[in-house]
Amino acid sequence: NKYVNFLKPAGEKLYAGFLFGGGLVEIDHQKNIPHFIKSNAAANEFTCMHANTDGTLFLCNTMNQIYLFRKDSFIYMTTLPQRATAIERDRWNNLWIATEWELFF
Repeated sequence: NKYVNFLKPAGEKLYAGFLFGGGLVEIDHQKNIPHFIKSNAAANEFTCMHANTDGTLFLCNTMNQIYLFRKDSFIYMTTLPQRATAIERDRWNNLWIATEWELFF
């Protein structure tokens, strides 16, 4: 049993982030493609996502890590002091990350 934590569109695709090691699922024209961070199974519990205009995704997981997802690969960016709950860009292209206690810019 996996718990769907978010469901968000990105371009022509839809992405679902799961808890309990379920990873990220890309839904493309009725085809479901699972994606996992291979280096650490515990990192495959995603809490939030932001779709960039270039087709890449920013993803946050329950280990407080931020990843860039590009061309079926996860690229580690940083680790936050708390769990991220939302990630968005503003009109000036700044990335904002909300956590359980703080807001990062």
